[in-house]
Amino acid sequence: MNPELKNNLSSSHYWFRALYVFIFVFASEVAAMLLLFVAVGQIVFTLITGEPNKRLTAFGGSLAAYLFAVFNFVCCKTESKPFPFADWPEADTDDKVTLAKDTQ
Repeated sequence: MNPELKNNLSSSHYWFRALYVFIFVFASEVAAMLLLFVAVGQIVFTLITGEPNKRLTAFGGSLAAYLFAVFNFVCCKTESKPFPFADWPEADTDDKVTLAKDTQ
């Protein structure tokens, strides 16, 4: 057996990372379902009031940032573990939500 392969297989770092990946993939599935509820809530709220709910927009943005952090960790782009090992990401407040108005 290749010594490097044997070293990698016996390293606890890789096995713990694999465990974290499975945990964060499960967490991303839960977060994606929650994002679906936020989207449906925004649709209903926008139909009733004519504009999106600012709190749902902020929460949806932070949830999307969390999913981005999870995907970066799972794909080995970063070694930084997302929430709960880091702070919950904040939504980008510079983005403005505008709806297309019917001009007819």
